[in-house]
Amino acid sequence: MEQLGEDEKAQEFYKDFFAYTNQNQSLYRDLNYAAYYATIGDIEKAIAHLKPFTLAEGYQYWLVIFLDQDPILNRMSHHPDYAPTIKLIRDNFWLRHKKLHRSLEEDGVI
Repeated sequence: MEQLGEDEKAQEFYKDFFAYTNQNQSLYRDLNYAAYYATIGDIEKAIAHLKPFTLAEGYQYWLVIFLDQDPILNRMSHHPDYAPTIKLIRDNFWLRHKKLHRSLEEDGVI
């Protein structure tokens, strides 16, 4: 809406998304806060919420694939903690994936 010059309507959407995020108890809550704060330009708060997501488990594979391509999260890309945090999210995902794969092999499932 901002790109269309509808700043008031954009602010309404931001307010609604923030209210949704406050109620959200999913593992994506910090990621949603990071996106919200990146959108409104508060990069420090955005990074502060992105960092706890490095400890999250059980998120979708597609998230890892597209995380660094998200235009909203890329608003943080100039911050010195952004690239290392994205890398840690990705590395932790693949580490858990390898452990799960190994466990499934040991159990004869695959």
